[in-house]
Amino acid sequence: MISMFKKINTTLKSIGFDILKLYNGLRLLPRFFYDYNNFIKKSKWDHVINPQLFDNGTEGAIYGEYFFQDIYVAKSIIKDNPKRHIDIGSRVDGFIALLSLNRFVEVLDIRPININIENIKFYQWDITKQSDYYNNSCDCISCLHTIEHFGLGRYGDTVDADSWKLAFTNLSLILNNNGVFWLSTPIGIERVEFNANRIFNPNTIIDFAINLNLQLEEFAYFINDNVIKSDNIINDISKLSNLDYSLGIFKFRKINNL
Repeated sequence: MISMFKKINTTLKSIGFDILKLYNGLRLLPRFFYDYNNFIKKSKWDHVINPQLFDNGTEGAIYGEYFFQDIYVAKSIIKDNPKRHIDIGSRVDGFIALLSLNRFVEVLDIRPININIENIKFYQWDITKQSDYYNNSCDCISCLHTIEHFGLGRYGDTVDADSWKLAFTNLSLILNNNGVFWLSTPIGIERVEFNANRIFNPNTIIDFAINLNLQLEEFAYFINDNVIKSDNIINDISKLSNLDYSLGIFKFRKINNL
């Protein structure tokens, strides 16, 4: 019964209606009106009401996998200091912002982004469509929490079950030989949660990368509000494959074509 309620609430949330949030809001209203009544008795300020019911009792800041992922990968790229870095679809208000404080970064995205920020140059492009213009053009690329969305129609893209493969292939073509590719995506028991995202078995990502001459150099994963760099990739991959959900962060290096 609880599981069914969660599924219904998840579906309703996708169209902007959250049963749990509504319930909690109604539950907190009496406290709001009690505090408001006390305030107007003691204050002569002109005022309007603007209830913020959900901040009562919350933490000072709420962090998640995007926050820790962005810091982990940005630190690594800044340390490596590649000559040219291109990003595809990562969060501009997180990862890209962090990078731009230290270096220039080019951003490719299927969606228009109207920004004018120092050290960031934006180009609109659908990565599932091949373009020779970018081939062999840089020594470092990143695609964080993005590839799982391709082909599900979420961002106005064409529904295509194999779009992630097209994107992955075109991403590999952007890199010079010996270039580095940072990729993150949800991992666990493999499935599609239409039209939100895919969850990949991590071996699916690694096996497809091998076919593109991408060699896994480093692997990390997000769990318990922390990014952990793997010291035993085979063992960790095996465990993570059986979880319902985690976030995998893969560092690949493009090896010379045979």
